[in-house]
Amino acid sequence: MPGDGGGGRHHSDRHPRAGAHTPVIQHQSFSRRTVVSSCLTLAAAALGLALAAGCSTPKHVDRVPTTLPAQGFVVAWQADLALDGTPVKSLHVGDEFIVAYSEENRAVAVTRATGAYAFGANVARPGEVLHGPVFLKDWTVFPTTTTLGIYDKRGRILRTMELPFALRSGAVGVGTLVLMGADLTNGGRVVAMDTAPSVFRDQHVLGAKWDAMGSDRSGFSSHPAVYQTQVFAATRNGFVYGLRAADGKPLWGVLRDTDYGFHANGQILAPLAADQTGVYAASRDSKLYCIDVLTGRLKWQYFSGTELREPNAPIVTTDNLVYLPVAGKGIVAIEKGEGPIRSQKWNIPDAVQLLAQDNQYTYLLARDRTILAVDKEKGAVRFRSARNDFAVFGTNLKDGVVYAAGRDGWLYAIKPIAKPGLVGELVLDVRPLGLVATN
Repeated sequence: MPGDGGGGRHHSDRHPRAGAHTPVIQHQSFSRRTVVSSCLTLAAAALGLALAAGCSTPKHVDRVPTTLPAQGFVVAWQADLALDGTPVKSLHVGDEFIVAYSEENRAVAVTRATGAYAFGANVARPGEVLHGPVFLKDWTVFPTTTTLGIYDKRGRILRTMELPFALRSGAVGVGTLVLMGADLTNGGRVVAMDTAPSVFRDQHVLGAKWDAMGSDRSGFSSHPAVYQTQVFAATRNGFVYGLRAADGKPLWGVLRDTDYGFHANGQILAPLAADQTGVYAASRDSKLYCIDVLTGRLKWQYFSGTELREPNAPIVTTDNLVYLPVAGKGIVAIEKGEGPIRSQKWNIPDAVQLLAQDNQYTYLLARDRTILAVDKEKGAVRFRSARNDFAVFGTNLKDGVVYAAGRDGWLYAIKPIAKPGLVGELVLDVRPLGLVATN
């Protein structure tokens, strides 16, 4: 099959319209029109447009310089995704790009800094399962249940890799490797596929660079996590394993005497998270576990009071907080600290998604679709947007910018106004946004 993706499965444009084994880990082989509004026009720098209301089609409006209120939001830029009315189903935030997925599995990438259009591609057939993109250094990988679509930064397809297994989980990347949970004939495994051009140039269907099976032989359906050159994966039976990304060798085998992995008291279905402070696993036994990255031993646990399933994904940030969605409690913030038992620092009952954070505030999506600015130290809602008509939000762990897609097919980068006295252009549309300050 030719390297263009196999007869049209993937279409891109730049214009509108596994070997040796251990007792636990077994290895076995096998320029389009860009519409970007740079709206932050300060007197001396760039910060400005008050967040305008969304009507189905953005309209021209008169711009009047005005003093912007403190504790509100402004639009940094907005970009037309040119999806011809097809709804956006998800947003994915990378270091360089924001990728929007449409309901028909079209991916549109714009630059994170300015919203400039990068590329658009039909990366899967409508109705296929399409997992989140894996952002590697020189290309982006779009995983489906049976393929990896590999695109360069200009949206040109480099290769469609047919997988010799069924993808079970989402995927993560280290170097040129894409790592994922997979279903094989003799059990679930963690699998590493090398996406380097030198590997796939002369082959169409490739075996895995390595694969690893847990001692319980159950499936790896939880989204794995990566920290530096290590990958962490969990089975449905509650085992968590640490592996070297380069070869799949266990990290904890020489330090532990219990199956080379950590064992929770319930299934682990939610995505894992990891940083230098630990591996975070949410279990159906109602606990969030923090596992030592180096030893695989329990550092601390948080009791949520209810079982934690697929939507209850822990999110670790660069500060000292872990965020966890919990039924009946909204978004819970937990200090990373030391154990053995952790309590919540605070919770926002009507919050449903972490959007972004900066040094002072955590930005959350409320159940009524407004954006909340929450004091990170006290857990108090300081202000919120009055606009609630955005359809889809991304989770941005890099800075305080909120990314949202409207039903009008536009993507918005939204920044908070933390200090009074900024002068910019207040933009009024058919329905003014308005800002609601809360104490």
